[in-house]
Amino acid sequence: MKADRIEARPKSVELVLLSDGTFAVKPGIDFERFKRNIADIVDRIKAGTGLPDHYYRKSAGRDFLLDDYGWMHLHVGHDVDDDVLLIVEQTQDAVILVALTDHTIFRERPRARSIRRLNSKVEAIKSRRRVLRKEGR
Repeated sequence: MKADRIEARPKSVELVLLSDGTFAVKPGIDFERFKRNIADIVDRIKAGTGLPDHYYRKSAGRDFLLDDYGWMHLHVGHDVDDDVLLIVEQTQDAVILVALTDHTIFRERPRARSIRRLNSKVEAIKSRRRVLRKEGR
C-alpha cells in the first residue's frame, strides 16, 4: 500500500525488532528524545484519528522510500530535531514501524542502504499477518 499518509482508521502497530530484540535506531540518535512523539503516533494510529500535518514530509517531488519500498518517513522530531525520521510501512490493517533514522538515508548509495536489510523483517511481519488473517485470528 503506497499511500503518502496514514489512513485515519484504526490499525494495529507492529515493530521491526533486531536480533537482539531492540528497535533499529541510527547511532547518534537518542531514542528517548523522540519517545513521546513516537507514542503519540502509535496512539493516533491505533485510535484511527489520523496524524497531524507536522509528521509528514514537506517537500515536493519524488519520495524514493515510498516509491521503492512502500516506506513512509514521518518527521518524528518535528519539535525536537526535524532531521529525525520514523520509517514506517502501512498495510491494510497495520502500520509497521521500521526504524528511527535521519535524512542522510536519502544520500546513501544505494538509497537507504543502512536500513534496506530491514525489508526482510518487514516482509516477515506482513507474511505472518496474512497467515493470521487467513486463519481468522
